[in-house]
Amino acid sequence: HSATVLALSVAPDGRRFASAGLQGKINVFDLPGRNPVANITNVPGLAATIAVSPNGGLVATGDNAPALRLWNTANSQHLRDFSGLTAAVTSAAFLGDGQLIVAAAADGTLRGWNVANGAAAGLIQPSPISRMAVFSSDDPANGHLLATAGADGTLRLFRWPPVPPQNLAGHSDQVTAVVISHDGKLV
Repeated sequence: HSATVLALSVAPDGRRFASAGLQGKINVFDLPGRNPVANITNVPGLAATIAVSPNGGLVATGDNAPALRLWNTANSQHLRDFSGLTAAVTSAAFLGDGQLIVAAAADGTLRGWNVANGAAAGLIQPSPISRMAVFSSDDPANGHLLATAGADGTLRLFRWPPVPPQNLAGHSDQVTAVVISHDGKLV
């Protein structure tokens, strides 16, 4: 990058790393060899978040447009924009095997889509969200665990497919970041 890096993401298997920069560029690297895999240029909008698919073949960028855009890392091609967003994207993540993607937006919504065809796959409307973290369970019966950090000082746990959240109180100010442990037991 020749300008500020705004977002970073590592694929769930730790083999690919992606960065999005201020100058409209996405770089994807193979981590074991630190070799460049993709250099995507002319990315529209200001990519404030980036997510790498489990196999590293796709990246998604979220911005203030509001847009969530999907890119192919093999040929650097834009595949689609996911529809329905009404506010800036603050976080995005692929779920499980990468067939679903979810995005948290500044209007407090969590939206999901089918990656292959772009079809809407769910909507949750909690209070304002500043960040989201994801733990993808190997047990599909229990869904994927998502945690959101709220501007109202509340952490919320969700299961995807959408179910009502479990609120975790204790903060007296807004929460701007959240992480879920690799085993899904700690937030």
